[in-house]
Amino acid sequence: MERGCRGGRQPARLSSLEELCRITKFTKKELQCMYRGFKEECPNGFINEETFKAIFSRFFPYGNATLYASYVFRSFDESRSGSLTFQEFVQSLSLLCHGTLHDKLEWTFCLYDLNDDGRITRKALKSVIQAVYNLVGKKPYTAAEEEAFLNHVDRIFKKMDVDKDGVISKEDFMEACLSMYKLFAKIKSKDFIASVVIGSVPPKGVVPIEISADDNLFLQEAGNDLLDSWRVVADILCW
Repeated sequence: MERGCRGGRQPARLSSLEELCRITKFTKKELQCMYRGFKEECPNGFINEETFKAIFSRFFPYGNATLYASYVFRSFDESRSGSLTFQEFVQSLSLLCHGTLHDKLEWTFCLYDLNDDGRITRKALKSVIQAVYNLVGKKPYTAAEEEAFLNHVDRIFKKMDVDKDGVISKEDFMEACLSMYKLFAKIKSKDFIASVVIGSVPPKGVVPIEISADDNLFLQEAGNDLLDSWRVVADILCW
């Protein structure tokens, strides 16, 4: 079988370029560039999981991108057909590049919802975070490092499980992430300064904000694992 080809299935008819621009919010030039890259990788009009993994692997030569790429492909392949047409591919990518914050957080939730049941278990959270670590070549080697990793996962899970029922629902996830974003916005604002920095003195006229040590640790630990997923994917897949 040719690379990127799914036997026995014909590519769906593409929308016109103008229509695809409207749907995806990509420019004609961007779509034409991505289409050339897509056809080079997938001459038969489909990208399958193995090709998807290969693309990711080129960007992480010192890590193992296989598992993370598999999770991302699964989130794009909503029909579970095992392959994506160019139109399906760019529509998913458009959500990550041009979607609202709510759109992006919903995609991130789906990335972590490995059982497709609308819930994130501790096991699923651990699996995806481990995949992120593998991506950059970071993994626990010693018993102490393994324990630190498991504690890291446990802290994030407890913070995200807003109603403390042992699973992270979409409502829990959205509430926790939106709360994080509000804190990030305050920290980055020129009118505020985070009071958690030891020894920091707010400049004249700047109002300090109170962030608990627990929230500060969560921002540091969960930010890259949970909130930056779509940025990584978008940067890699926009050929």
